[in-house]
Amino acid sequence: MAAVEKERLEQSPVAISQPTAVVYVVEEPPQDFLMLSILMLVCCFWPLGIIAVYMSLMARDKLSQGDIVSARKASRWARALSFVGITIGLVIYIVATFVAVIIALIAATFCNSIEEREGKC
Repeated sequence: MAAVEKERLEQSPVAISQPTAVVYVVEEPPQDFLMLSILMLVCCFWPLGIIAVYMSLMARDKLSQGDIVSARKASRWARALSFVGITIGLVIYIVATFVAVIIALIAATFCNSIEEREGKC
């Protein structure tokens, strides 16, 4: 009987409980990009700047309420709007500078042709 019991114990599955590891993931809170939004509002393209500042403030508000998902979404919108506004602002400044230089060259050429004809400008 002991041999049968020994054989049964050798063939039966044994469940061993292992200690489980607990992993805590600490996420950094999303940035609100408020300073970038304000800079873009003042210096570049104010219509998008207003919306970017609003989204930055909403990201800050959602983060203080503990809603990380909404804060992250508003933060992404604020960053995207800020970069788009900065790009639009730079394009406007470059085009305006180019147009001003062209107008100045045309005016200088026109003035020189008048001076040659009339002796004055």
